[in-house]
Amino acid sequence: MHGQLLRYFTVGSAARNFATLGFVVANWLGLLSVLLLGVLVSISSDAALRFLGKEKWKLVQRSAYVVIVAVIVHGALYQILEKRRWLLALIFLLLATGVAVFQLAGVQARRKQQRRTEAGRQ
Repeated sequence: MHGQLLRYFTVGSAARNFATLGFVVANWLGLLSVLLLGVLVSISSDAALRFLGKEKWKLVQRSAYVVIVAVIVHGALYQILEKRRWLLALIFLLLATGVAVFQLAGVQARRKQQRRTEAGRQ
């Protein structure tokens, strides 16, 4: 791109194929991830929690799930675009699957705990 940063995020009129679109989408997802991670880091303090309040703070913290999906799609697109070896793509897929499994297990455990808490109140 010869130092022209804007070209990483736009599709020129000459090339509108999967590689070009995939490249642009992957870069936008990477930028989104970096920006969201910056927000998450900036509110990761007791002062931010007090300032935002519990509900708003938690809502912003949930953007971490958006980051996870964006990073996975970003990585998958680059695996395809750079024609990585199948082993590297498989490792990436296994890592992404592992993250998803642990996230789902955590959500299920939390819901189960909430049901117990609600049942105990009644």
